[in-house]
Amino acid sequence: MKLAMIRATLHLLLELGEDAAFGVKMYLSLLSAKAKCLTQTEGSGMKISRVWAMPSKWTFTVKPIAELLGRYVGDGQGWADPFAGENSPAELTNDIEGRGARYQMDALEFLKDRTFVTGVIFDPPYSVEQCLRRYTPKFKGTAGRAEYWARCKDEIARIVQPGGLTISFCWDSTGIGKKRGFEIEEILLVCHGACHNDTIVTVERHVKSVLVAPKPNDIIGEKE
Repeated sequence: MKLAMIRATLHLLLELGEDAAFGVKMYLSLLSAKAKCLTQTEGSGMKISRVWAMPSKWTFTVKPIAELLGRYVGDGQGWADPFAGENSPAELTNDIEGRGARYQMDALEFLKDRTFVTGVIFDPPYSVEQCLRRYTPKFKGTAGRAEYWARCKDEIARIVQPGGLTISFCWDSTGIGKKRGFEIEEILLVCHGACHNDTIVTVERHVKSVLVAPKPNDIIGEKE
């Protein structure tokens, strides 16, 4: 209704002259684009929000992130976390450095050893440099590189039950991905100020199972 009233009012201004008419047409075009964008966002059911919070090396202690985990993970029963660090709410925690986690394995091997879980918290190092500086991965030639994360995501898609959730943390909102049968439900952008990258939290639901074909010569997947 408001958009229709604005259109009707602006159309009256077309009589003011050629310059005014051009400006009005441009404004109407912007309104239409905005309305279309809002319709698409509302129809998708995806929630996107942005907040500011102080950074922390322990991601799960950042207040808005802790609140989001509280909403989705609850008491953590049935949840797995292959890069747990400290303060993870998951029941099945893993950290190759220990840090009080229940398991102390390479993240990919930990995921391969799982069967079905309610959900997965996926908070790996966000870059190769972070991985090599903060962890001692078993597969030093691959850990931290895109193919290693892709194989972790393949395993996550295998073990998360239909209807289950994943919560991914990174500098982008790629998440586990549609090709693996996941749909985004919520994206939280946590700004930490000009000197820090945002932490991007992507919540996805497993809507369909996708068979992931094993790669030939998959050395990482072999058991010793």
